[in-house]
Order: sequence, then structure tokens, then C-alpha cells
Amino acid sequence: MKRIHDSLQRVFQRHRLVFWYDATGEWAETFKAYPDTSVTKLSVAGNEFGTKVRIVRDPNPEAKFLIYVPTVRPADADNWLLDLLLQGYEYKADKASLALQDVGLPHEFLHLAEDHAPYFTSGKRVEALRELIHKDDQSPEIRLKMMSVLAGTAVEVDALLLHFLGGNVEAKLLDAVTECFGSAALVEPFWK
Repeated sequence: MKRIHDSLQRVFQRHRLVFWYDATGEWAETFKAYPDTSVTKLSVAGNEFGTKVRIVRDPNPEAKFLIYVPTVRPADADNWLLDLLLQGYEYKADKASLALQDVGLPHEFLHLAEDHAPYFTSGKRVEALRELIHKDDQSPEIRLKMMSVLAGTAVEVDALLLHFLGGNVEAKLLDAVTECFGSAALVEPFWK
């Protein structure tokens, strides 16, 4: 629960409106227990219009809202709160989404967290990657940064190559690249 709450805190540093769709309702208690008193918690259950009025008419334009919807996200054409959702952020509490939030990456990079899930199990690696990430990074740059963290090198292809070429010549039977990147599924991206 603490990890979710910490993750929400980081999201609220960048967003005013946070929507949390929970199809199974498994996160209801975590939502209720969210401790930040500066954030207004709203639960949506058939009261979409009232929720919208409550948010839009709030006298404080900087007021923060956590909007919990214990259903799947409706189709855009049926979503009464779509305009507010597009202004805010859609929070997800699955492992891959939490990993992205820990690093500070937007949801468009979910494929990275899913493809390289073992990488994100180490807090030390996540912290090191967070420090290297820039807002303009794309998937190839992020993967290169992940590899540099694992190898302990500068964020340059040349530095990675030199790292592996300068390895122990006696260990001919070991593939140093697979040994270093295999568990995080980064061997193929390295060779590309």
C-alpha cells in the first residue's frame, strides 16, 4: 500500500487531476487509505455528472483530485469525464505501470516495463535510471541507459562495447553480454 501511495505522491507533483480506473475493485481500500489531505478523493459510481460539477466548480483552480472509478475505463464516446481525464493523468496500479512511475516515465513506455520487467525489480537500478532519464528520451535511448546501468559504464555504445571487449580473455566459454543483460531481456536490443 505504501508503494502505491508513494507513487501517487509523485504523480501529484506533476498533475492536478488523477484518474484511477480499477476494473476489479481490488484497490478500493488502498484508495480509501490514501493519506494526503491536500488531495480531494472522489469515488465515482454512477455519479459522473456530479463528480464533474464538483471538480469544475471548485473555487481553487489548483485543487488536486484523486478520482477513483471502480470499473473499466469507458469508451471515450461514453465517458462523461473524458475532458477532465485528458487534462489529467490516468493512474494504473499494475507492476509495469508502477515501475514506469518509479522511473518517471509516461505510460507510452509501458512496453519497456513489460519487456524488461526483471530490470525494474531492483530499487538501485530504478534510481540510477531515474537520474539518467530525460523528457525527450525514446525507447532506444532508454534501453541504452538501462544497459549502461547494468554494465556500470557511461551511456554510450562505445563504452558498452569497450566494457565487453576488455573483459576476461580466460573466460572463453562465457558470453559476457548474455551474462550482463540476459536476465533483463536486453541482449537483443544490445546487438541491434
